Amino acid sequence: STQSRNDPDWKVRIRHKQQRLLLLHHSAKCMAEEGRCTMTSHCGDMKRLWRHMEGCKDNNCRVGHCFSSRAILSHYRKCKDPSCPACGPVRDTVRKSRNSPSSRTMPNNSTGPMMNAMRGMAQ
Repeated sequence: STQSRNDPDWKVRIRHKQQRLLLLHHSAKCMAEEGRCTMTSHCGDMKRLWRHMEGCKDNNCRVGHCFSSRAILSHYRKCKDPSCPACGPVRDTVRKSRNSPSSRTMPNNSTGPMMNAMRGMAQ
């Protein structure tokens, strides 16, 4: 609603969701060894989170960021609304980075649970 969009806390929550999606996207594709990524200091943590989330179905999981990351990824995969305040800007950013000559990503034919989860990121 318009009222919630004017709420500063709402904007912060949306920004956090966008940041989480982008960090998850980056870490799923980053080929740097854990702890060696020069793009973000959170890459190693996100890679560990991915490994955990691959098998986690616990809605009360106490692993940091597990449940919230699974929730936003689930929304992102299903979301078809180009004006979604969380997903729309992320899809645009992913699309632009995919077309960037400096993007260091895995080949499109990469497989595995992380890559399968991320395939929908720019769709």
